Amino acid sequence: MVATVGVTFGHMENGYSGLHRGYIEGLAAAGAAVQVWPGENVNISGVGSAAKEMVAGVDAVVLTGGGDVNPARYGEESVSGRNYGIDDVRDAFEIAVVHEAMSQGKRILAICRGLQVANVALGGTLYQDVETAGFADHSRRDVEYDFAHEVTSPAGSLVARIFGEAFPVNSLHHQAVKVLANGLVPTATSSDGLVEAFEAGGLVGIQWHPERLLARDPRSSALFEWVVG
Repeated sequence: MVATVGVTFGHMENGYSGLHRGYIEGLAAAGAAVQVWPGENVNISGVGSAAKEMVAGVDAVVLTGGGDVNPARYGEESVSGRNYGIDDVRDAFEIAVVHEAMSQGKRILAICRGLQVANVALGGTLYQDVETAGFADHSRRDVEYDFAHEVTSPAGSLVARIFGEAFPVNSLHHQAVKVLANGLVPTATSSDGLVEAFEAGGLVGIQWHPERLLARDPRSSALFEWVVG
């Protein structure tokens, strides 16, 4: 039986929506049928019921990259002029998806913004801008399809089993985990101390973008294979 995976996406300016094709290609290569969410009928008042229904209809979920999570979601006001792409409907929907997927026992692969959403959904907080917080060289769009820096991972974690205990990643984020939510175990860190991955049962969050490294690093495909099951 072919596994079905729900994949979130974000709205962009001027009425466009965006989803990097690598997400679909990685999942399709792993044998999945893909549902792209949230669809046309989700609104801020209906995200809970929509998330429950959508998650029930799939085997796993991928939370993708995109704009910033509204700082109000973790009890802060915006303190960075670099906040962009805040979408309250997407925040509410994806937070509901995290809770529903965990409640229903579905696997979650949370990538970049997805990692940040999952951390906030479970009670954590974010650095609103890593550069102003003292962490340099994490927004490397000049090498989005290549390696930007190395991370390390503890032995025994899923991340280490797939990638090894030290490996290079790309890096396209200006926000990151500040306070890790209770129950999440950090399973990769950068040399300057940022959380680059965490795990909790069927939830794996990673800060880098494997969908952009499929051709560069075959190990990236294994993450999509994991979520497909």
